[in-house]
Order: sequence, then structure tokens, then C-alpha cells
Amino acid sequence: MQDNSLTFAFCPHCREKEIKQWESIINSLSSILNKEVKTVLFEDFIEEEEKINQADYDIFYADPDTSMRLLEKGYILLGKIKNDANYLCSISSLSYSPEKKITNVALIKKRYFLIPLLLHKQQYKNFSFIFAKDYDEIIKFIKNETADVGFFYTSMLEKLKDEKKYKIFRRFMFPMPSFYIYSSLIKRIQRRIAKY
Repeated sequence: MQDNSLTFAFCPHCREKEIKQWESIINSLSSILNKEVKTVLFEDFIEEEEKINQADYDIFYADPDTSMRLLEKGYILLGKIKNDANYLCSISSLSYSPEKKITNVALIKKRYFLIPLLLHKQQYKNFSFIFAKDYDEIIKFIKNETADVGFFYTSMLEKLKDEKKYKIFRRFMFPMPSFYIYSSLIKRIQRRIAKY
């Protein structure tokens, strides 16, 4: 941690547009801690994985899989957003049929994405994985029918609102909140951070 600034890293599902929603929290943290808060965005999950191995961040808004990795590195769980209603859901190409012998499933290569797949196992008896580097790639795989089914966060459904090339399975939703994790190096300011 630098003396004059803190780094606040965001899960790759958070994009520049979504970070604007965090400005008041970032500004409040900066004011209370009397430090500049620098946001860190990752291009995709591959970059996130590489950077976590190379650098430490003061605060991290992380998915469940990354949260577990950071906890193993000595980070401390602060909590999650109150009333966070983010879920993993599934979409399929219009041509997908449950009668297909092998279902091509697009997902991010992270452990927690396997959980909803297990919940769907009776629907997808035989499947093969197509790993994507980010959610946009999952959408692309479904759109060009490389994949039959894909899993991603419900917050990403906004990107599909005008599309007619997908079926969205809302009844198959699995709660997947993201968590605030912070470095043990800033434990001394824990109470001030916890207000937010």
C-alpha cells in the first residue's frame, strides 16, 4: 500500500460504465481515509488471474472464486453489497434443442461456474465445455452457435435486451454475489471502511 493512495480492483464483470455507479463510494472512501483511491479494471478473467499472482490490491470487489483465492493470500472479507441480487443464469442459442446428443456449454473457467452446471445436469446429460475469457465471449459463442448454452451473471442481461438471438432461462438461476475483500495491510482502517 502506498502512503497517498489505495488501489480498488474490480471483478472483470464490472466495466467502465458500471464503475460510474461506484463513484460516490470511491469518493467517500477517499475523503474518509484522506487517500486517493485508484480503480483497477481487468480486461478479462485471464488478465485478472495473472495480475492477482503479480500484485496486491488494497480493496477488491471479487466474485466467489477470486474471493476464495484472495482469502488464501491473507485478505480479509469485508462483506457484500446489501440486497445484492446478482445470479448466474443460462442462455441458449435459438437453435438449441434438449434432444441434442452433446450440449456445448460456454462458461468462464472458474470453479463456481460448475455449480449451476451441476444443477442443470439432468437437462444436459452429455456436454462439452467451451471456456471463455469473459462474458462478452460467452455471448459471442451463443450468437454464432459455437455454444448451445452459456452461463453468466443476470446483470449482463442488459447487454441482451435488444437481441432476439437467445433464449434466457430465468428459472435456472443460482445466487452468486460478489464480495468486498481487503488487504490485511489496511486492517487498521477496517472500521472506517466497514461503514461503506
